[in-house]
Amino acid sequence: MAFNIHSGAGWFRLWVFTSVLLGGVALFYIFAKYPNSLGIQAHYDMEMNYLTSEGVARKREWYESERTLGLFGPHQPSLPSPEQLEQARAETKVQYADAMAELPGKQLRHVLFAVVSWAVTSLTLLGFGWLIGWVIRGFTSPKTVV
Repeated sequence: MAFNIHSGAGWFRLWVFTSVLLGGVALFYIFAKYPNSLGIQAHYDMEMNYLTSEGVARKREWYESERTLGLFGPHQPSLPSPEQLEQARAETKVQYADAMAELPGKQLRHVLFAVVSWAVTSLTLLGFGWLIGWVIRGFTSPKTVV
């Protein structure tokens, strides 16, 4: 039995409507969660800001204020030495370069995930609709128009 747009046209129209709605959801997901260089740059800037002597001083002040509230015990948390800060800054620069190099692949995977999810869901709905219509047609006589 070949697929005919007029046999089960209601199912087909419902599928087209649902597929368009799902396509809108997929497009929203693509644009809302699209990985870009601005997010990577902001994360890098924030990390580098914390890995300065001023960032360590702010962290020390934060620990002291939290300790006065009783959130930490009497111990003083260890803060990094200048050598450790330089090493952490160098590691952060390498991580930034790696993240920027991986960005085009992440973007492609992101778009492919949304498109494949939309296609699989739409085709699954079409298959279920056709099967439900097939079952309903099996319970009606050939003279009955559904």
